[in-house]
Amino acid sequence: MICSKPVRDRRRECKSRMSAIYIHLNRVREANYTLPDIEDGALLVRSRIQRTKKEIPDYILSKYQIGQRLSDACREIGRLGDRLGYLYEIINVCMEQYADTEIENKRNADAFL
Repeated sequence: MICSKPVRDRRRECKSRMSAIYIHLNRVREANYTLPDIEDGALLVRSRIQRTKKEIPDYILSKYQIGQRLSDACREIGRLGDRLGYLYEIINVCMEQYADTEIENKRNADAFL
């Protein structure tokens, strides 16, 4: 992308835009607390698929690769559960870092004024 503004003006423009960013910590945390429930739901579905698969006769499982497809679905659900757990942890760490940064910025602003 070609910009007609000099580098110095673009930096000032970016700084002014960045200062307008604000994250509502409580809203993000509330949304994040639903992730473990979603993860548990996914793992429950996986266990039900596995249990159902054991109850289906082998000749049916082998037809149209149903058994393999159910195994693939279980594997993907397990990966999804892992990713949800990882996302939950990342969001928690990021929110703590953001909150600490906000506190530090406020302290610096108070000292500056």
